Amino acid sequence: MKPADRILARRYARAYVLRGGEDPARAQSRLDALAALSSALSPLREEFDNPAVPQESKSAALEAARPAVGDEAVSFALVLLEAKRFGLLQEIAVQAAEALDAARNRIRVEVESARALDKAQAAELERAMSARTGMEVLASYTVRPELLGGLRIKAGDLLVENSVRGRLKRLKDTLREAGPKP
Repeated sequence: MKPADRILARRYARAYVLRGGEDPARAQSRLDALAALSSALSPLREEFDNPAVPQESKSAALEAARPAVGDEAVSFALVLLEAKRFGLLQEIAVQAAEALDAARNRIRVEVESARALDKAQAAELERAMSARTGMEVLASYTVRPELLGGLRIKAGDLLVENSVRGRLKRLKDTLREAGPKP
């Protein structure tokens, strides 16, 4: 996805999910409906991306989802369809979740490690990330043996690459740059 599309998706997401002074549970409900709509339409993604498919067919498919996901999500999707921005729906759902987390002073952190972290290590990592970001940390952990050792941490736009594999790659790149020039 192009950076401009990501920025546009973030704007749509904030407009859809964040409304001044609203109950967070209501915003979460709207987010859940948008995610459900995005999921329900996944099998039809090619149809929605195809400009040869008439707008009426796409609108009818959205209307068919109205009983399952509600009026707000479908109305929002119809606005996207009309503005020729429907391809951003999945990214908007992702950005909406991030916007709602930020409004609740939370951040989702993805941690990859070569071996499973024990509870004490996980708690220490979450405490350190919370101190660094100033937010409540919601961490998910994945074991990736190909990292060889160390960690790879992704929190929003921040990526901390501290794996042995990453260090070896940086060393290889440095040696290539310092090597003989043809």
